[in-house]
Amino acid sequence: MSQDKRPYISLVIPAYNEEERLRNTLKEATFFLRGLGNAFEIIIINDGSEDATGSIARDFCCLGGGRDTEARRLISYPVNQGKGFAVRQGVERARGQYLLICDADGSIPPSELEKLLPFAQKGYALVVGSRAVPGPRGLVDQPLVRRILGRVFNLLVAFLVSRVVNDTQCGFKLLEARAARKIFSHATIKGFAFDVEVLYLASKMGLAVKEVPVHCTSFKRSRVNLFGDSWRMFCDLLKIRLNIWRGVYR
Repeated sequence: MSQDKRPYISLVIPAYNEEERLRNTLKEATFFLRGLGNAFEIIIINDGSEDATGSIARDFCCLGGGRDTEARRLISYPVNQGKGFAVRQGVERARGQYLLICDADGSIPPSELEKLLPFAQKGYALVVGSRAVPGPRGLVDQPLVRRILGRVFNLLVAFLVSRVVNDTQCGFKLLEARAARKIFSHATIKGFAFDVEVLYLASKMGLAVKEVPVHCTSFKRSRVNLFGDSWRMFCDLLKIRLNIWRGVYR
């Protein structure tokens, strides 16, 4: 992409051990973004994967798009740091007007951006994809254990931090570039609970947040360990609460 051609969309994809699903997600994302007719870039963050995720991402970036309106970039490091850390690396390097954070598993198709983008264009700084609000393809039927843990987590978020939206953990979020850099410059959480911190920061900064229902294709084969990661997320909520008490976010 030429230096004077700023991307309209920067697609930020954190990936950890996603060799089975990353290639298809990248294919779908490229096809959809080309259809928008605007310059874009795809940034893949290989978060210390132990499988072929890194080589798949490298091959994708090395092939290039063959067009001066698109760019492909890879950020890679050897040791897994956590999703929050990975997303922050992508946000810091993104050059687009809008930044779309999208999971590597493709459980929410990149084409769902069409539902979020109109609200960002109206001035919302952060538009959150949601599987928990009524609307077109919203209110996804989750496995029972996930539903229970999700409700408990939401109660903890409301009690310890602040419940800005119904579905904090949906991995599909669209941010205006300046707002994204402002938010993530204060972010501290490296793990899955980074979403809660990002939403808290957006609210504290007085930024407009909108929750929009999106279609989630499946909860199967998630990389989230329901109990191990749930415990770590609880600990991260306590860290956020401690940061609030200590005035870290002022």
